Amino acid sequence: MLTFISQRKIYNTGAHRNIISDVFADSKWLCYQLEDEIRGDGVKVDGMTCIPADIYDVILTFSPHFKRVMPLIYNQPDFSILSHGKRFSGVRCHGGQTELDTHACLLAAYNIDKEQTRIQGSAERDITAMIQAHGGKAKWIIEDRGLSGGGLNKILAL
Repeated sequence: MLTFISQRKIYNTGAHRNIISDVFADSKWLCYQLEDEIRGDGVKVDGMTCIPADIYDVILTFSPHFKRVMPLIYNQPDFSILSHGKRFSGVRCHGGQTELDTHACLLAAYNIDKEQTRIQGSAERDITAMIQAHGGKAKWIIEDRGLSGGGLNKILAL
């Protein structure tokens, strides 16, 4: 089964409060990922909190919001994510540049700016095509290993 691994590496705590990851597809570097900020266990600000590090299922479904077939990330039978008592729904992988574009989704792109706070050059279509070529299903593993940044210790201590 096709497996994506996101290794969170940078936690930005300035004007851009986000997480930047390297994404690997079957062990080969594919792109960058940008997510909303990490919050303490059990804390969720709707549309402004990253999904927890975990192993997720991925399927391709039609998004009424984006009006196209896209990857949907989930760990529950109702296609939502449940972690630490908090539920996330409609978590997709799509293009975008900053945390203002995420709404708790995973943004995927090929380029990163020199300040490492924004990404660009959407990888969504290639990721969708890869999943389609593997029967429309995949796994997405998100790891916090190697994460660094100014506010990380404070956040993880909550």
